[in-house]
Amino acid sequence: MLSGFLITGILYDAKGQGHYFRNFYARRTLRIFPLYYGVLAVELAILLVIKFGFPHAWLHLHNPQKLWAAMPWFWTYTTNIGQAFFHIHTVLQGHFWSLAVEEQFYLVWPLLVCFLPWRALARSCLALVALAFAVRFLLAGFGSSFAAYSFTPCQFDALGLGALIALAMRNSLSRAWLGKYSLRICIVAGLAAAAAIVIAVSFRINPTLLGSHSVRLAITATHAPRMRFRSETWLSAALYAPLDIAFAALLAAVVTGSSAQLQSIFNWKPLRALGGYSYGLYVFHFIVFMVLGNLLIHFPRLRDATTNHMLPAIGLLLANLVISLTLAVASFHLYEKHFLKLKRYFPERGAAAVPPQ
Repeated sequence: MLSGFLITGILYDAKGQGHYFRNFYARRTLRIFPLYYGVLAVELAILLVIKFGFPHAWLHLHNPQKLWAAMPWFWTYTTNIGQAFFHIHTVLQGHFWSLAVEEQFYLVWPLLVCFLPWRALARSCLALVALAFAVRFLLAGFGSSFAAYSFTPCQFDALGLGALIALAMRNSLSRAWLGKYSLRICIVAGLAAAAAIVIAVSFRINPTLLGSHSVRLAITATHAPRMRFRSETWLSAALYAPLDIAFAALLAAVVTGSSAQLQSIFNWKPLRALGGYSYGLYVFHFIVFMVLGNLLIHFPRLRDATTNHMLPAIGLLLANLVISLTLAVASFHLYEKHFLKLKRYFPERGAAAVPPQ
């Protein structure tokens, strides 16, 4: 949602100036590609070293052939499609599906922003939201739970709502309406979402679209009790409506300044600084989590050092946060920043940008 808001605002403000498409795609490439493909290259190099230098260790890897088969999906930003319909083995990069959704969306969205007027764009955003729910329920009806979650059209609602708020901020009447009602909508939708999740969990219905899961009460504590959640994909899909509305209204309340308390929270300097490293955190967090989790599994003395089943889980989460943030900060200052300096050759917007409606 936040990505749809930011990118749509950038694109709309750049309408009418030269090199509209070149500047947009060049800036996105400089921001996203270096770290993403850098991580993939390092992983590929490690796999090659293990495969040809340590063949015995290669045999002990978890499904190495499936990992090789998944590589083309990662390198082409189609991970979500591979996961949804081809059951690819993602291991450390399972979270890259969401980045693939965004990159696929931005193949088409700049065209619409460039050539459609404000009103038609706003209608397109609403159409995207409707399309997302229709496709999600259709796939849920066929039992394709992960497809109903990760297939690109199924995420159009979040992207479309973010884009709609960006457009509303560039229209005086719409902006005034958001400023007046967004906080109220956020509270009502948030309460509805919380109630729906509580009801779903109470009846042991998995509140995600990822199928039936056996959930451990303590992460990686293999002797901890389990809770079994059954899958009701259509109901899980319905839970996304109040969540989408709540987060969209929260975003609108912050950007319109309708709540001084919210603005003070989101303007907090440490939080703003963290936002600068958020992409690195996204890339590294799941990889670090999987590595640390496997260490706990293979070194049971670490896992069983305490009789409190929750402590290994809490320690894992805290260690993941510290290591991921350290990697993100180091990556930004030692690696990504050098590519970002090239953005000066591709300015976001200029004097010819379209004024607000």
